[in-house]
Amino acid sequence: MEVTDVYDAQKHRKEKSHQRGVPMEIGEYRFVVTVLIFNSQGQLLIQRRHPDKASWPGYWDYSASGAVIAGEALFEAAERETREELGISLSLQDIPSRLTVRFAEGWNEIYFVTKDIPLVEITLQASEVTEAAWVNEKEYLRLLETNAFIPYIYGKSIFDLYRSEQEHY
Repeated sequence: MEVTDVYDAQKHRKEKSHQRGVPMEIGEYRFVVTVLIFNSQGQLLIQRRHPDKASWPGYWDYSASGAVIAGEALFEAAERETREELGISLSLQDIPSRLTVRFAEGWNEIYFVTKDIPLVEITLQASEVTEAAWVNEKEYLRLLETNAFIPYIYGKSIFDLYRSEQEHY
């Protein structure tokens, strides 16, 4: 069973842990991470979730994602999830997350990475992932429109977010 750290509304770690699958108490939050890997041709690496997954079974999803376990830094969780799900080693210690999205139990820290990885070098975690593919923006948007991809609220903007590193004041 996965155990996560517990945070307050201001993202300060509490001296408490939480067992995944148990509802969190009011005022308690946790972190998850998502990694979006793009290649030098501007394609996004996506994965198809295993049909036995509790949430969104059989849907296409971003490159890798998962819960941040107790004692783990955000970048460490992102590296671990990418290694576990796809067999890809990344070094994210010096790469900040690019997007934070709030969900009911906490925050999803989203990392954008550019790396050319041949599909033959990917090792899928059989219990979680059934296939992986590189898609261009048009193919990705088609998956969203046909309800084959998890309908993240920010989904239609992912390629724009990847291309833009501007900060506006």
